[in-house]
Parts: sequence; C-alpha cells; structure tokens
Amino acid sequence: MLEVSKKMILDESDFEWFRRFIQKETGIHIFKEKHIFLYNRLLKRVNELNLDSFSAYRELIKTADAYREESQNLFNEITTNETWFFRYKKQFEVLRKVILRDIVAKRGNFGQQITINCFGCSSGQEPYSVAIFLAEELDVNFRVFTRINAVDLSTAVLQKAKKGFYSDSEVGNIPPELLRRYFAKEIDGYRILPRISNMVNYFHFNMNDENWNKFKFCDVILCRNTTIYFELRARERAIKKMVSSLRKGGFLILGHSEIIDPPDQDLKFVAHNIYRKV
Repeated sequence: MLEVSKKMILDESDFEWFRRFIQKETGIHIFKEKHIFLYNRLLKRVNELNLDSFSAYRELIKTADAYREESQNLFNEITTNETWFFRYKKQFEVLRKVILRDIVAKRGNFGQQITINCFGCSSGQEPYSVAIFLAEELDVNFRVFTRINAVDLSTAVLQKAKKGFYSDSEVGNIPPELLRRYFAKEIDGYRILPRISNMVNYFHFNMNDENWNKFKFCDVILCRNTTIYFELRARERAIKKMVSSLRKGGFLILGHSEIIDPPDQDLKFVAHNIYRKV
C-alpha cells in the first residue's frame, strides 16, 4: 500500500471536485493553496479503503450505498479540532460578570430553562468548561434549569467528548482545585465526573443545514473559531441562523478571528467578540 501511495496523484479535476463537494455539503472552504492538506486527508481514506486512486474514492462517495457513511468519514478527516479547557479567559470573565447575572435575573429567578449552545464543540473541552463554570458560579437550584447543547460536524470528536476522558497534557491548564473537584484520576489521564458530564447533551449537526429548530430559543451561543473555515456565504448564513436562534437579549460569543458587522445582524457589541441580540 505504501508503494501505491507514492505513485498516487491528486490531479486538478479531483482536487476541485472534492473542494466543491466539501464546501457544498458543509460550508467549509478548502483554499487552493491547501492542496497538500487535502491530499493527505484524502490519502488516509483511500489507503484505509484499499483503493488505487483518488478518482476511485470520488466515485465511491457518489454511490448511494456509501454516500452518507463515507461522506461523514471524509468530514471527520478535514475538520480542524483544536481546543482546550477554559480557552479565552477574558470571555469567561464576561460570562461570569455580565451574561450569567443577566440570564439568571431574567429567567433563572422565574424557574425558566436557561439554554446554552456550543457549536463546533470539538472533543468537549469547551462545553465541559462551561458546565464547570456554571457549577462554580450558580446555585444548584439554578443549575437544574440549565441545559448545555454541544454540537459538532465530526462524529469522531463527539465520541471522544461523550467519553469525557482527557490525557494529562489535555488537562494541564485546568486550575488544580478544579481538577480535584470535577475530575477523577485514572491511568494516563482524568475523567470528568458525571455531575458535570450529565449537564451536557451532544448533537451531531451540520451547520450548513437549513433546519435549526432543535437549537431555537437559547440564551447563549458559543461558536468560537468555527465559521472562519466557512466560505463567505456559508459563514453569513450560519451567523444569521445563530442570531435567529437566540432569544431577545441573548448573547453570541465568537472567536477572536470571527469579525462580523453587528448592525446587519441585530447585534450589539459587548466585549471581547461577544455580542448581544437587540
């Protein structure tokens, strides 16, 4: 198989087909300069399927029997899943000082459900960080009304997230007192405790889909450094869908590289790339 791989060439027609296919199905834009990146990701699937060319892989994906499963395998390969616990601490400070106080006053104090959606949740560090944060900041009477929905395109990272197990290096930036309080030490790593993992519900979802009904009427959305990989129109659609899914007065938390035009989105800038729906 190594000998076959050395001879294999991703020609321009196959490269363009896969680029267009990925963009159409997911909104993710593979730049033309990413030829080597896409080559390596495709080659892994070609080798695992014991195929002899990228064209053969292309034809396989087109078949009805393989389309759904193999498309998902491809999407798992091309998605970027960089994440860590308590990423962007300044945003968590705004979450504590502004957002939680606001939504607890408006909804929690009246026994109404508080919903937080994490799009592009990757392997779970972000939604679990939010859950730990809520456990630290909210009284148990408020936490029972809080729902965290963690969403990602990749089924591979969702499987890891649901397991809630992280290596020593992956929990390295968690404050020691929080690590002791919310994780159990196991061989080669730590497992998050059920009282935190049970706060999070995981969903496999393509943000390029039209139907977002299951994520409507939420109070907070985190979508950090996810739409930067989208083609412009797909990015604009995703932002509009997220804004539409927020309750009036809800908060949208984006990554530092995701620049939007708030007046066009019915949003007001708060701080550190955090916006409020007005």
